[in-house]
Amino acid sequence: MRTRTTSMVLGILLCQLLAAQEQTIEELYLQGDIKTMMMKAEAESSDRNFKMSALEKIEKMIADGSASDNTQIVDILSNLASESVSSIAREQGYILNDYPEVRREAVRLLGLIGSNRTTYELGRVLLNDPEPMVTSEAILAITSIDDNEDRVLRDQLIYRAMRRQTVLTRDNRLASIFISSVEAIVQRDLDKINPLLLAEVVRIAEAGSGYNHAVRKQASGLLRDFQNL
Repeated sequence: MRTRTTSMVLGILLCQLLAAQEQTIEELYLQGDIKTMMMKAEAESSDRNFKMSALEKIEKMIADGSASDNTQIVDILSNLASESVSSIAREQGYILNDYPEVRREAVRLLGLIGSNRTTYELGRVLLNDPEPMVTSEAILAITSIDDNEDRVLRDQLIYRAMRRQTVLTRDNRLASIFISSVEAIVQRDLDKINPLLLAEVVRIAEAGSGYNHAVRKQASGLLRDFQNL
């Protein structure tokens, strides 16, 4: 199975190279180097390990600063972050490439790049992904983008994602991350905090909210801190 998947990845890469064979060296360079093409091929594979390999390479590029202006890298991350959710492929009735851990890692890396484009992609994840662990990572990622130009939109996206999860699952880890993110937002933008976020913290703190004691205590503590600001 591994050999077959490897052949598929190499086949994708070969097709990309053949399609570019009549182009000039300059044109090929402008479209992206071989390294990026290989990462794209790995990301498009149906094999989870190849997808994670592509993400590891991208993280190294982010660390050395070579990914920030690379739109192809953002494209790869955006596709992986929404695969099987916004973009769905089926085979014999089954959803293909449904790897929540891959989506979570792609979301984390989008947050590290931090741009208006990645904010948009993270918003799509917040509104559509059904997995609490992916949504949690998206909340952390979008909150970490300091130069977010549209803070109102950011807060609305976080609120809608949290409200949806509260209605559906009441995931304690997600709620805890949401509370921590609201605290971080308040510390940066106290005068611009969306009241909907505070209202959601109040709902979480309520005794009948359905969240565990530790999460409710965390929410109550944040509310007390607000009163002392």
